[in-house]
Amino acid sequence: MAEKSKKGYVKKGILAAGSLAVSAGLIIWLLSRIDPARFGRQMLRAMDIRWVLAAFGCTMITPVFCVFRWRGVLSAQAKPKIAFPRMLHAVLVADLFNSFLPAKAGDSLKVAYLYRH
Repeated sequence: MAEKSKKGYVKKGILAAGSLAVSAGLIIWLLSRIDPARFGRQMLRAMDIRWVLAAFGCTMITPVFCVFRWRGVLSAQAKPKIAFPRMLHAVLVADLFNSFLPAKAGDSLKVAYLYRH
């Protein structure tokens, strides 16, 4: 039985490696076919600064809404008040780690950080 599960892990590993290789190959092929300078100039010319500023504003305000949501969660748990800047720091650090770590590990770090403070 153990040998059967070992074969399954090997098969999954080979499929994952193959998928990564195909993805990397396609990205390299696509990037080799464009001129980055020309592409950048075209993008800058085509941009509407109002939409860029709106997107930037939405990106900056989202963590603030997350802080309010977490404050609601913590207040329902009868936890002591945590200062807004400290909670914003926890949310931003969690977002950073969620970008790089699998399975929302940043949220686990956020919970641990807020538990200590």
